[in-house]
Amino acid sequence: MNMEKSSYYHDFKIKTPYYHPYPFLRELKLFFINKSKLRSKIINLPNEIQKKIYLKSIQNYWKNDFLEKPLKPSWCDYKAYMDNELSKCYFKNIHFLHLDCNIIPSMKEWIPGCQCDFCLNDTKESVAEKLLTINKIFDYDLVNPGTNEFYKRVHCYDIIPNYWNIYLIYWIHEDYNNIASFRVFDPVYKTDPNSFHLL
Repeated sequence: MNMEKSSYYHDFKIKTPYYHPYPFLRELKLFFINKSKLRSKIINLPNEIQKKIYLKSIQNYWKNDFLEKPLKPSWCDYKAYMDNELSKCYFKNIHFLHLDCNIIPSMKEWIPGCQCDFCLNDTKESVAEKLLTINKIFDYDLVNPGTNEFYKRVHCYDIIPNYWNIYLIYWIHEDYNNIASFRVFDPVYKTDPNSFHLL
């Protein structure tokens, strides 16, 4: 089996080198500090007072630095990327297994109803096989959930399927008056048996 290295979102794994536009700015600042009159006056003070001045100036520096900088956690970019990927499951009907963060592209198999580029342009399986699979999904046996062709396609053999293989999630209000549903993944999404043209 040919396993190629994943190149998607390598930006999160590689640390970018820090580039400073003025490479000698620190040395220049230290030069002016060493030549200043304030430094020579602070050095002449007793050690206890020097320590208090140092602590107070460091506190003020960090206070100003934190107020000026927008604080962004290191994981924030990756969280935004993952939220964007998961939104593809809900709004574009792309199966969870076919997200870029979950599978190596060479390991993908056609999943009925998935709207990712691979499944829409798949040529490994013939149109007749796809049509037969979709017809088996339409003829789903509620008594024997293990016989569902969709679950076989995604290799889910449990009696209770996991969250990403459920068609709808229902919310029921505590008064049992309001029932709401939300589609997770639809295996027959935009599927019309007449849309398949057998060659």
